[in-house]
Amino acid sequence: MRDFLYDLKRTLTGKFTIIMIVLVILLSIGMAYVTVTVSQSPSSAPPSAVSHVLPDIYPVKGGYKIVDYAVNGYGQPVPHLAVSSYVFSFNGSSSSKTVLARLNGTTDSSGFVSFSYNTDMREVNYSYSAYYQYGSVTVNSTAFFDTYHSNGKNATFFSSGFYHSNGGGPISNISLLPDYLYVIPVSSTTSKEPTNFLIYYAGPNSTAVPTMKVYFNYTNYISISAETNSNMTYLKTITGRNATIVTVPLNSSANNKDINVGVFASNDSAMGMGFIPYSVINSALVITELLQLPYEFLIPILGIFSAYFYYSKDKASGVLESIIVRPVTKGRLFASRFTAGVISFFVALIISLGFVDLVVLHYTGSALSSGSFFSILLSYFATAIAYSGIIYLISQFVKSQGAIIGIGIGLFFLLAIFWGDIAFLLPFVLRVNLAVPGAYSIVIALSSISPSFIPTMNTYLMNGLYTGDGVSLGSLLFVGLVWAIIPAVASFLLARSRD
Repeated sequence: MRDFLYDLKRTLTGKFTIIMIVLVILLSIGMAYVTVTVSQSPSSAPPSAVSHVLPDIYPVKGGYKIVDYAVNGYGQPVPHLAVSSYVFSFNGSSSSKTVLARLNGTTDSSGFVSFSYNTDMREVNYSYSAYYQYGSVTVNSTAFFDTYHSNGKNATFFSSGFYHSNGGGPISNISLLPDYLYVIPVSSTTSKEPTNFLIYYAGPNSTAVPTMKVYFNYTNYISISAETNSNMTYLKTITGRNATIVTVPLNSSANNKDINVGVFASNDSAMGMGFIPYSVINSALVITELLQLPYEFLIPILGIFSAYFYYSKDKASGVLESIIVRPVTKGRLFASRFTAGVISFFVALIISLGFVDLVVLHYTGSALSSGSFFSILLSYFATAIAYSGIIYLISQFVKSQGAIIGIGIGLFFLLAIFWGDIAFLLPFVLRVNLAVPGAYSIVIALSSISPSFIPTMNTYLMNGLYTGDGVSLGSLLFVGLVWAIIPAVASFLLARSRD
């Protein structure tokens, strides 16, 4: 037993083992970082670098009073924001307009800036462009307000508001009353989940803030026409505050639905609503897609070359024979080298996948479940063992180092690169009608001839694909165990039989 442990330790601490583990870990972390950072929209700014300008326009003696309130993507006031706006009128069509006055100012420490426009016109239009300096980047702000309709309903989104001297104004996210109420989704400083909404009531002439009751629900559609809270869940009551951020509790039933927030008066009449689509990021899908292409090549190469350097090279060159002069059997020597390879595979993969999961969690806010983590880990682990076992088996019959590595590279191209295409083409060559229910199981069975298909089958299983064509937990375990056990056991028996 001491000789077994000695050779095991020697193999595990060898240069190739250490280089292999470090290389797999670094490549995995690098691929994860590049993939998730590139997938982030380069044009999207962080919430702290976005400004929303929420205007309040109301008639006063001799004209109009305009008060803009600026908040960032977290719903926090934005001070020192340069607001460039203008009042205009249309010249008979929506495509032709005349600028009546340009209004420029900077928000104060509370995020407010106000303007006055003197006119006897009964209706005016107001538009603006605002910029928020974030470091060295100037980000165009976005506006959340609508064109006002006289009936106060069915408003649609536009970049400028249409105002009446009777007090009507912009209604954010389809407010059901002609009032200045904004209900907009904002980001959370502590979570990546879309759970926060800013509720801002802009009352003209310092109008007192009415009591507002907040409700929420999850629907498969944008619930912007609801005028009742009967199908919604009570969240909280707001009194005496113009701007409030509310947090909607989420559960599994909210996934892939719209989160709706409704604001109602004390008599339960609807005041305004806001919504945001919600979808839980499937970190298992992200990671399997992230690893699939690079690992499709890396893991077979890992198994092939580790077996070659651990065992095949020494066996073909006669180095193993010199070791066997000592009281070490060929079977025990095989077992120590193969076990060392298996341990190194497991260490490299579990550390790599752990770091990949952390990178994805950092950028998406979603981590792998323990079940998904180990299913991904074991599928690639079985693939590495399978390719290693194949090379160990080949070494029992082939005596040339060059021939062994040549066959290994040939198998890599056949099984890892081309076999997926071959498995799809063979049914067509054999004139198999894949449109017949269950016929795709032929492609599944042919694909299983390659150990590289094990992680793919695991991905199919996690996403519920081809479950009627033979993809199941049982078939996955069967294919994985066959490839992980049979080549290794066969080569071990052959090695031991020659002691």
